[in-house]
Amino acid sequence: MPQFNSQLFVLVVLLATITSLLAQSFSASSNPRFTCGNGVVEVGEQCDPGIKSQGAFIHTCCNGLCQYKHKGRQCGYRGSTCLTLPRCDSTRGSVAPQCIPGHPKRKGNGCLLLGGGTGFCDGFGVCIAVQRPGVNPL
Repeated sequence: MPQFNSQLFVLVVLLATITSLLAQSFSASSNPRFTCGNGVVEVGEQCDPGIKSQGAFIHTCCNGLCQYKHKGRQCGYRGSTCLTLPRCDSTRGSVAPQCIPGHPKRKGNGCLLLGGGTGFCDGFGVCIAVQRPGVNPL
């Protein structure tokens, strides 16, 4: 009669358990518990502004992994080179970080016009075209 080897038995059981856990892990990764970008905050997410392709993540303090962006990270477009970039403030307890709009740059700072060319900031966030004597703007 063959002799029972307890170490071999433990090894076989351990190997079967690991194999089973790996199989469950792979099936869970193909069917995740949450979907970042669906607009619903689910388990594992801190935030979820909605569909990524519509630019929702750009204008919020929520990143593409549905986690809060760190303080100071860009959270939108400034719209004018006479405004500083909008930034996320810090998380305060259970309150999500907010996107703080950019503020106007100082009057006289150089800027780029949206249609091309250069100008100077008016101090209120608007880039004013430089007018040269004898030049007709288009």
